[in-house]
Amino acid sequence: MTLFYRVRSRYHVGRSGFTLIELIVVTVIIGILASITAKLVGAKKHAYLAEMKSDLRNLAAAEEAFHGDNFTYTGTIGVGMGMGMGMGVGMAGLDFDTSPGVVLELFGDGAGFSGRTTHASIPDRCALFLGSPATIYAPATAEGLMVCDGGGVGMGMGMGMVP
Repeated sequence: MTLFYRVRSRYHVGRSGFTLIELIVVTVIIGILASITAKLVGAKKHAYLAEMKSDLRNLAAAEEAFHGDNFTYTGTIGVGMGMGMGMGVGMAGLDFDTSPGVVLELFGDGAGFSGRTTHASIPDRCALFLGSPATIYAPATAEGLMVCDGGGVGMGMGMGMVP
């Protein structure tokens, strides 16, 4: 028998169960694992928001390129008639793909465009508009300013805005 077993067995004669130290160690380990899990969940949400914002930035660049070529904004996403490099070229619409899981809503008219992204894994929404389109998606409130919310009632639900 080892020394540890002999010492332990002397204190546990006729007893069963765990010592206080063993319970404290297990509790601390569970607490550490719970904090790591919470941080990972927050990191995933942050990554999804980054994808949504990136897609809106890319949409704005594609719309501006389309406007530069055609002197109008578009609300159509389709394969353009140009180089196929993610920029809107030609009147067929924007050559634009979203990130996996990201859903894009787009409204465009000659005066401007409005776009809103959502992700299947989180309730948040991000929106942006440029120019003065007839429809502005919430939560966007100011031209050129990308705004994200928690997926509840949108901010700035004024005239002409779509919830």
